Amino acid sequence: MNASNGIYVTLGAAQLKEKPYRQQLKNFEISDGERAFFCWRLKNRPKREFVDVFIVIANKVRFRAKFIGYDDRGEITFLDGETMASDNWLQLIDFVKLPKPYQEMKGFQGFRYKE
Repeated sequence: MNASNGIYVTLGAAQLKEKPYRQQLKNFEISDGERAFFCWRLKNRPKREFVDVFIVIANKVRFRAKFIGYDDRGEITFLDGETMASDNWLQLIDFVKLPKPYQEMKGFQGFRYKE
């Protein structure tokens, strides 16, 4: 398996209208620098190994988290009672809000490798 420095994932405008994503974003803000644990769903599993996950919101790279593994349960019920399904859940910890000025990056679907 090839290695990469990390991957970029994005929260698009449509996702930000959904309650689970808005709540997740609030949780990122609260957990800045703490050992909070989150699951992030992807349609396809990355083929390369990576450590960092960079989160793009409104065309700016705003957060970095550490990838610790996959959760293959399929359906996950969150603390607020919301249930979401995915074949590929990324398990993430150690969210850090990145300093301004944010790196600009166009939105996309899925993920992109950081080289």
